[in-house]
Amino acid sequence: MSETDLLHYDGEHEQGAEMTKLLLAIAEAFLLTLFVLPTVSAQELVPGTLAHCDSVRGHWDAEKTHGWFGVCWTDSPESSCSPTEGYRLYWEKESRRCVVVRDRKAAAAQCRASGGVWGQGEQLYDECIVPSEIAKCGVDGGTWFQGNPYSASRCLRKSRDGGKVCTSSTQCELKCLAFDPKAESGSEAVGSCQSRETIFCGGTFVENGRVAKVNCIN
Repeated sequence: MSETDLLHYDGEHEQGAEMTKLLLAIAEAFLLTLFVLPTVSAQELVPGTLAHCDSVRGHWDAEKTHGWFGVCWTDSPESSCSPTEGYRLYWEKESRRCVVVRDRKAAAAQCRASGGVWGQGEQLYDECIVPSEIAKCGVDGGTWFQGNPYSASRCLRKSRDGGKVCTSSTQCELKCLAFDPKAESGSEAVGSCQSRETIFCGGTFVENGRVAKVNCIN
């Protein structure tokens, strides 16, 4: 074989090797699209997560007490706030908005994305424990409540406006408590801003200048 033939052969061999590499890269990218991307997408688009909320053009609100927890709501009116496209919706009467139902997968995903640990502690149900949230609670003057079988662990916040006269909870960092806990529901009243959260959600509050009684244990 002449020197010219050898050079021609080497050139064809190199081109063949480059073509093989290119074909392998294309095949690898194709397989990645088939098997990896759908899996990631399915995990991110769990109803009740931020990614899913963006995909349905919803609005995302971070819950005040727990930084890891978020709520997605849509612009749907009450008349059309019903299950659609594989996820559930419900009408939240208090805020008058259509909320995307968050399931356990979404809760766990939100928790882990915030650096938290998801699972059962003393509770009868799963909860999220975020170390940074516990530390921040103490720095802000709050008290960390370690949950029990009937109440989730959380920060019992201390307000900066405790004792301020109020006629509605919108004027306070926490709740507006009626001066007279025995006042009749619906009667005109004034109150004072709550100084510290408790594990009880019930009480005699003042909303829009009138007594609003809530009977429950959180």
